[in-house]
Amino acid sequence: MPAVAAAKPRAPRLYNLVDDIGETADVAPQHPDVVKRLLGFVAKMDADLGASGLGPGVRPPGRVADPQPLLLPGTKVIEEPAASKLPSVKSFKNPRIGAVLGREQAPQVAHKPLLISVEVEPRSPDGVIVAHGGNATGYALHLRDGKLVFTVRQRKQPVAITASETPAGRLSIQARLAADGAMTLVINGKNVAAGKAPGLLPVQPQEHFCIGLDDGQPVGDYGTQNRFSGRIENLTVRAGTEP
Repeated sequence: MPAVAAAKPRAPRLYNLVDDIGETADVAPQHPDVVKRLLGFVAKMDADLGASGLGPGVRPPGRVADPQPLLLPGTKVIEEPAASKLPSVKSFKNPRIGAVLGREQAPQVAHKPLLISVEVEPRSPDGVIVAHGGNATGYALHLRDGKLVFTVRQRKQPVAITASETPAGRLSIQARLAADGAMTLVINGKNVAAGKAPGLLPVQPQEHFCIGLDDGQPVGDYGTQNRFSGRIENLTVRAGTEP
């Protein structure tokens, strides 16, 4: 690879800002003494700080154990909870299978415990009940080979728990992701699965929140033909309070 030639230094320019605030006339040729004096200052600064900011005079950044804002006397700070810390609840009494919410309308689940409650009456052994996110980050509740599965995916790594038994007929389901990453599945009031994710979802999922299908990259092990057949009712996704 040919060597890259060093950039040629530009000739210094000098402007009289009293009479020429727009810097239209370079007066450096008329004032070589002023240019020489200013270049001396530049050389000293480069020797101390370095042309790239890594010279011997560069100090490390200061650290304060408990930083406090500098306020005028009598000024009060009004603290409001960040939106990312507020509880987020989405409820759907009779959701339409195939309903999709965008990123801003979806439950805000980053850094929050998660509880999914839903009633379903499946007519097929496979299908997505709810999915939020994709193959990088997200969560999904779905049926596979007649068994209920809860998947949490973080940084492309999925953790799935599968119900030890999934009875036929109408099911009342709860899927939980606790603050410590503990995952549980409850069907008709009975604990049917437990596992452990690395923790809470580190970011808000980028793909859609979907009911009865997953319209993007799959969160769980169900492929692209994942539409739910049956009834989905009383779906609630609650994030932000420990279930």
